[in-house]
Amino acid sequence: MATQPIPSGMAGALPYLFVDDGPAAMDWYCRYLGGIELMRMPGPDGHGLMHGEVQINGQSLMLSQAYPDWGTRAPIADQLPSSKLMLYVEDVDAAAAECAAGGATVLRAPEDMFWGDRMAELRDPFGHLWMLATHVEDVTESEINRRAAEMFGA
Repeated sequence: MATQPIPSGMAGALPYLFVDDGPAAMDWYCRYLGGIELMRMPGPDGHGLMHGEVQINGQSLMLSQAYPDWGTRAPIADQLPSSKLMLYVEDVDAAAAECAAGGATVLRAPEDMFWGDRMAELRDPFGHLWMLATHVEDVTESEINRRAAEMFGA
């Protein structure tokens, strides 16, 4: 069988997260975000996580222990993030509550948004920010723009 230049399930831009506790993060993403563990490679000392892969809703997420000597670090508490991860779920209210019970901090409780999603924001126990959403209404682009202008007073 020929090698595929793009492995199955790895198309598109894949997030690669760095965390302080790789094994715990993999377990948390599987338990609380419905992930399926695809691969786990221990760190060079046999502990931690050199590389891991989790599939969430059919999309792959890669992660690793933060290794400052290799130029990576985990998120720093109380610093503004440079990114957030977006995840659609069947029931955002239930998912946010489940994540909170598992140690996540809910930064914005679930609420209906003008673009048609019901959305919550949270920080996982490893410092990464997530937007969880359930699509509840199909809204045209012109209606989204009208609602945005109304909301922001334009």
